[in-house]
Amino acid sequence: MGENYSAKFFNGRTSLVEVFSLFPNVSDTGDLRYTQDLSAATKLKNWLSWQVTFSDLFTNYPRPGLKDNDTILSTGLRLTFGKGKF
Repeated sequence: MGENYSAKFFNGRTSLVEVFSLFPNVSDTGDLRYTQDLSAATKLKNWLSWQVTFSDLFTNYPRPGLKDNDTILSTGLRLTFGKGKF
């Protein structure tokens, strides 16, 4: 199960997208994992945008030697060729 949210701000130049997904184990009710992604992109020019993404990945029973939670923060430039949809 999960949910998605998206919105545009500042006259459509900035977009925000959030996705949350929960994966319960139906055969072992105490076991679950979830993912959550949050991205924001700001259009600098018609062909150039700046994007920031935060991701959180969690499992309550990781494999031996692995962590139960991963967090990722990334940023970069987005190039649009042609008439891409923002």
